[in-house]
Amino acid sequence: MILQYTVLTLSIAAPLFVLVTAYFCLRAPIPKRKWLWVLFVLVGVGSISVNWTTGQLAVQPLSIKLLSASAFSAGPFAPWIVSVSVPLGAVLFWFRRKGFLAHSGIGRAVDPDASFPSALARTARCVSSRGHPS
Repeated sequence: MILQYTVLTLSIAAPLFVLVTAYFCLRAPIPKRKWLWVLFVLVGVGSISVNWTTGQLAVQPLSIKLLSASAFSAGPFAPWIVSVSVPLGAVLFWFRRKGFLAHSGIGRAVDPDASFPSALARTARCVSSRGHPS
């Protein structure tokens, strides 16, 4: 029972994670072949499936799923099969995203004094240097 709900939860969360990652992938400054990254992000590899009626588990290491999840029934009286895949492309994108941003220069601040902590520090120095009237 817990296995069924775990697979169901993952099959709901995986497509959401993949769609959010695909959005950030489209917006990222990837230097070459961005469309390949987007395709890689949109598919999941491997598969864990659970028969919702019996709770039987099936693992398929050589499987590709769009949006990393699926749910289907063979007919009106057949059991539902809920499957989830590992969103490998999405996970790898988040590991590489920092490198993409650094390569394009977006990850660096243009004006180091424009950031909030340094602006707050400048304000604190200005206030403390004026002195307090007695």
